[in-house]
Amino acid sequence: MAPNIKLIYYNSRGFGEVIRVLLKYGNIDFEDERIEYAEWPKIKPEMPFGQLPVYEEDGKRMAQSNAIARHIAKKVNLHGKSDWEDLEIDAIIGAIEDFKIKLMAVRYESDPDKRTKLKETVANETLPYYLGKFDDIAKQNNGHLAVNRIGQAHISCYFTDIPSKITLHYFDARWTTETVRLLLKYGGIEFEDHRIEKSVWGDIKPTMPFGHLPVIEADGKKAAQSIAIARYVAKKVKLIGANDWEDLEIDAIVDTLNDIKEKLSEIFGEEDEKSKDVLKETHLKETLPYYFEKLDSMAKSNNGYLVGKKLTWADFYFTVACDLYAGIVGSDIVERYPNLVKCAELPNGFSSLIVPSGLSSDRKWYLSDNIRALCSDSQKRDFVVPKPNESKLNKKSSGATASKVHFSQKRKKKSKMTAQKKKKIEVKAPQKEKAEIAKRMKVEALDHTIPKK
Repeated sequence: MAPNIKLIYYNSRGFGEVIRVLLKYGNIDFEDERIEYAEWPKIKPEMPFGQLPVYEEDGKRMAQSNAIARHIAKKVNLHGKSDWEDLEIDAIIGAIEDFKIKLMAVRYESDPDKRTKLKETVANETLPYYLGKFDDIAKQNNGHLAVNRIGQAHISCYFTDIPSKITLHYFDARWTTETVRLLLKYGGIEFEDHRIEKSVWGDIKPTMPFGHLPVIEADGKKAAQSIAIARYVAKKVKLIGANDWEDLEIDAIVDTLNDIKEKLSEIFGEEDEKSKDVLKETHLKETLPYYFEKLDSMAKSNNGYLVGKKLTWADFYFTVACDLYAGIVGSDIVERYPNLVKCAELPNGFSSLIVPSGLSSDRKWYLSDNIRALCSDSQKRDFVVPKPNESKLNKKSSGATASKVHFSQKRKKKSKMTAQKKKKIEVKAPQKEKAEIAKRMKVEALDHTIPKK
């Protein structure tokens, strides 16, 4: 029996049109509920994370347009035929989103002079750059944007199929790329952690897809976009959902966490210090509590996990995101939500992670209970990561309290590495440990071959 499907969006195209087109392409019957803007304030509290579009399937609702489109693409057989092809599609969609954000900046600029300059930049630089890249990709794929055939991108060991050589290219920093590193390490997958100095980025940039980082390279093939890469690695280490709906839930949560990051990032663009403080206060009292209350409710219903009552890559992404948020607004609020995470110092094996610029080396970090358990001393996991900059640690810990100085000293003690290992590292897990991981993660692989109706 076919599911009862409804798409809720405004009476416009916007973010909902891609989903409508995919559903039409697959001849899937659905209710196209179009909401007038005047009605939205009354309906908003009923929607996941208070936004549209919302996809409803047999009474269950989920938000985030790209996550919904990916879910529908699986139903209508417009996804990739392998994990790498899915990554290619996701990377193209991510690039399209970046392109769209740059174009939308013109619309939201209130100053007429600045808007005129932005238009010129878009016309002379942004459009030619992105359209040129897309055209090159289409030429290589016989007129398609990915994998030599039509797909979603055109409309907007125990671990199987592991490439023989994986390289992760990024700057010597954490940011959202840290999720990818953690996932690779969790799975015991060997990889080269290529950390690029900003002084040489200008020379390397032309060799990277869309001139962005991070980039994952697998057996010579390259793909960009941090979330797309994280999803690809999650498939390899069996940290995806048990079915298509759980994958949709994971994608929706990850996209929402990214939305939060974008909202908080406006602080960086504010030059006036008083206005910046006002923005921080607003996000601390309104933005973060609004989202965290909803996420906390999800964690409560999933026994301390975000999806499916088990560990998924959404938990890893959330862990890294929480630290990001704290760094941007200058304060930690996660401890108010016990179902999400508990406040704790980094467990053994993570204490040598690089310290983000602008943050104290003795900051408290957040790890959900399930991730903390995976990385505890009892698991004896040896995650090899670059040693923090000693000069930064000494400078930032000079005014710390006695207990915090102790933590900084503990970080230094655990961070014994050679200069050679700081730049390029291969992470290896013993065979015995891989067997333990495999035993712990008995998750059925998804069947992505859904025939077109």
